[in-house]
Amino acid sequence: MLVVVGASLLATCRAVTGPEQLEGLQQGVSSDRLLQMTPDKDDGTADEDDTDERAIDPAMVAKMRAELEAIDTKLNFRDWFRGGATIEQVRSFLGLPAKGEAVGYANWAQFQSYLKYVHEMDVKAANAAKVAAIKQKLTFRGWYLERKSIPQVRGILGLPAKGPAVDHPNWETFQAYLKFVTDPTQLPHRYP
Repeated sequence: MLVVVGASLLATCRAVTGPEQLEGLQQGVSSDRLLQMTPDKDDGTADEDDTDERAIDPAMVAKMRAELEAIDTKLNFRDWFRGGATIEQVRSFLGLPAKGEAVGYANWAQFQSYLKYVHEMDVKAANAAKVAAIKQKLTFRGWYLERKSIPQVRGILGLPAKGPAVDHPNWETFQAYLKFVTDPTQLPHRYP
């Protein structure tokens, strides 16, 4: 709404030809004072007659092109990794031979970068799995120390009160909790 009002106000100011009319318009609308708008002195033809254009810096263009290529490469890596592309498929995508080193090929460095990317993603996945296991163990320990009963834990996990619920997404979590409770090495202390 504010943008529409501003655009119509700007159009009105450009349509005003006399300075008296412009002053009257500025006195009527307080936002014009803030913007300190002045009428065009060239009857709106300044944009058409202005031939002074800036030259494009080739170094800046090269830098932008390199940044765009890096972004494109990173997106390709992500798509290949998430899509489950094998190393052989990636070599094929990059035009490299199926086996052996291809140091002389232009895309060899890109392939090496992809291998580093895969390694980084594997490390991130392993770290995320470790964090999830630690969080789960701490949750189990909290339930145990709060003396939650098995039916209470089943309720927390959204499982039915009795019987197996193999198809339920939290069934494996419940089985892990039962293993945690029955393994004396996992427990902080035993009930008296």
